Amino acid sequence: MKDTLKNLYRLLPVILLTGLTSCAVVEKSKLQWRHNGTVLSPHREVGTVLDNAYYAFDTPQGLYLAGFEIDNKGTNHPHLVFINKDLTGQIHWPQTEAVEQLFFYNKQLYLLDETGKTQVRNGKQWQQAPLTLTANSKIITSENVLIACVPSPLPSADYTRGHCYSVTDHWRVDIAWRSVTPVLCNNTLVAVSDYPSREVVHQIELSTGKIIKQISLPAIPPDLCTSLSQGKLNR
Repeated sequence: MKDTLKNLYRLLPVILLTGLTSCAVVEKSKLQWRHNGTVLSPHREVGTVLDNAYYAFDTPQGLYLAGFEIDNKGTNHPHLVFINKDLTGQIHWPQTEAVEQLFFYNKQLYLLDETGKTQVRNGKQWQQAPLTLTANSKIITSENVLIACVPSPLPSADYTRGHCYSVTDHWRVDIAWRSVTPVLCNNTLVAVSDYPSREVVHQIELSTGKIIKQISLPAIPPDLCTSLSQGKLNR
């Protein structure tokens, strides 16, 4: 049951983000990938070991795809797969925990799992890295500084554990967010809290974690960064 729930939990956000379509388009390479683990170009389609894919990370060399291989007992086994850009070769790495995210940091490619542990790509292998983040972290930026946010638990649980933090500058700010993932807008972190008041937008200084502005909105705009640049979050 735990594996089945994880399978559904992983699939749902991807479906929502892709507008209930069967394929997701990867921006850089224009490859498409399906939730059944297949990857497509305009001229070719290839399968992978994945029976359920939920996350893709594009690079100039090819596409990383995370998901689960499901055995004949219905148990999910987490995997990460790399498919090169012309779809002629692939590598897959079994994982002990579900992959949360991939990101570049200090010119190295990192894998973050759902427990907060990281691995770094070394040749064709992944090696355990000393960098450890909070469980369920979402990397917001890793370009110049490393900032991550942890969503609040489901409404039936404790709202107070949602927060954002900087690995680089060692700050933490409590923001009970869940429905809208925080975003980086120029040099400002923008987060929307769900509790105690919904639809409160917080602007957070990157270097200190200080909340520099808060505003309550009747509805959250679809693009926070555009609204910020247009002055709609400065009232």
